[in-house]
Amino acid sequence: MTSLIHIADRVLNRPLLITRDKAEVVLSVLAGRLGVNGPESSRFEGGSVVEDENGARRAVPYRVTGDGVGIITVTGSLVNRGAWVGASSGLTSYEGIGFQLKSAAADPAVRSVILDMHSPGGEAVGAFETAALVRDLAARKRTVAVVNGMAASAMYAIASGANEIVTTETGIAGSIGVVLLHADFSRQLDRDGITPTLIHAGAHKVAKRRALDPAEREHIHERDHRRGRRH
Repeated sequence: MTSLIHIADRVLNRPLLITRDKAEVVLSVLAGRLGVNGPESSRFEGGSVVEDENGARRAVPYRVTGDGVGIITVTGSLVNRGAWVGASSGLTSYEGIGFQLKSAAADPAVRSVILDMHSPGGEAVGAFETAALVRDLAARKRTVAVVNGMAASAMYAIASGANEIVTTETGIAGSIGVVLLHADFSRQLDRDGITPTLIHAGAHKVAKRRALDPAEREHIHERDHRRGRRH
């Protein structure tokens, strides 16, 4: 139940740069029981240890091929914070991606970079900052975004910072826009005999706790439409 609460907090009532299909899957999971089987990052190309001209070996937070191509694999849904999360959890953080991008930019063993992408997108917060880091990297070293399965919504925004975007034959790219999942818990609270009292200032401060009236719906739509225009 604790995990369910944390995941619900990540996806409900906050703008997401994510595909509609993925949003529907999230809702169906939250409506029933929670089960996450995360994808694994690629382990077939390159290695995570590099050797300098003096023979000293060091670990790096990505994979590097023998000819100096750094491979940064991004899979799963994207969240802003949480460097501890990774592909095995089904989540990847912008925080972790940013660390990899900055490390690759400064690494003399890396001559160019491949962004190995398979993600439906994720949180809006942090997506464009990560795309800016990709642009910074691409200005220093050739960076190619590979749609190795899917680069949708926030993932596509990040890919757009690369020098080039290529896709596999069956890859899916695009789904540009923003979606917000609104959950009305008022009827559940009524069934449980709970009547919350929210003391607030601001006309739309507590709109997300109950069904939206037309003015509130328009307010939220306009706010997230502005985010979509950035995307």
